[in-house]
Amino acid sequence: MIHLSALANDCVVSEHLTIVNAKVGDRDIADETIYVTAGRSDNAASSKEQATKNVGATTSDYEQPVETVRLDSFFPPGTKVLYMKVDVQGYELMVLKGAERILRENKGRIQVRFEYHEGLLRAAGTNPEDLLDYMKGLGYEIVRRGEDIDMI
Repeated sequence: MIHLSALANDCVVSEHLTIVNAKVGDRDIADETIYVTAGRSDNAASSKEQATKNVGATTSDYEQPVETVRLDSFFPPGTKVLYMKVDVQGYELMVLKGAERILRENKGRIQVRFEYHEGLLRAAGTNPEDLLDYMKGLGYEIVRRGEDIDMI
């Protein structure tokens, strides 16, 4: 979808933009799959339950092979990050665990916003409070809590 959007809007992929077809998580794995809901091509998740929880399933849904990468592996040590937005259908804890070095290195500079949907978190096998406890354990504090949570 990102490639199509770039083409439709005459965007040029350059040294400032890299498109990576991968799932972000807490491990580096060469061969995993995501579940894509065909009715909403912008909606995919690690499992069928997560992907269809809010949008429903169709007979055209499918699994797609992808690589899984940790943000800590993708970005080199010392990368300065000011803002991180995570909205991954309940997989937020795994993404943030895979970014632990980045979160520690940028503590005091970075604002982190993540979706906090208890049903999706549970569908991903996460206790919702574990997500908050993880971030608090890294020294982050909630500055806004609603459908999304902001922490600094």
